[in-house]
Amino acid sequence: MDKKIYVADCIEHGDRFISLFKTAERNPDKRYEMGKNMASEWGGECIEIRLALGDDIGDENIDNIWDFDISHDDNMANYTLPDGPIPKG
Repeated sequence: MDKKIYVADCIEHGDRFISLFKTAERNPDKRYEMGKNMASEWGGECIEIRLALGDDIGDENIDNIWDFDISHDDNMANYTLPDGPIPKG
């Protein structure tokens, strides 16, 4: 299955924010759980999950979008800062 990028619309203390994630999961209930997980990392709540549009992604490096289909370590290994990869250790 192809992975798609989703937007978790979230709220924390009245402030709205979004978190992007990618997955091949097609079950909307499981994708909602993923969104809840993303929101809770920031101390917020997930309001809804929707398929990302180009404006949602902007100039975000797609490789840096959290991938729920791989491990935490693999996500961190794929993530790059503007001046290069995250240093190990």
